[in-house]
Amino acid sequence: MLSLKAVAGLVLICFAVLFFPPFLNAVGSESSPSQVVQHWITVYPKDLNTAVTLTTANLRDGLSPESWVRNRQAILANLGLEYLDGQVLSEEVTGNRAVVTLKVYLSTTIGDQVQRERYTLRRINGQ
Repeated sequence: MLSLKAVAGLVLICFAVLFFPPFLNAVGSESSPSQVVQHWITVYPKDLNTAVTLTTANLRDGLSPESWVRNRQAILANLGLEYLDGQVLSEEVTGNRAVVTLKVYLSTTIGDQVQRERYTLRRINGQ
């Protein structure tokens, strides 16, 4: 059974993903916003070294990439968070910004969950 602190950590991660958008920059300019978000859920949280390349300092709360990875590893250690699948519900592109909404299927140590996640992306240097 997870402690209240662990559950609170899971909730914080979900809010971070939902409300602090990953300003993705490493998938490439050829990818659609939906493809970028699909890539994000295949690497996060399994491969934080790759996931961090998809973020900016804004998402990382100003942490360096190395500090963000260490911080996330500590937070995620007991949660068992894994994205099982994600279905794009909508994609809206305006200029250099895009908003992608997904229906995601998650597995955690407290059980499987289905939730909506909203990602705000920004094109930086053509990516």
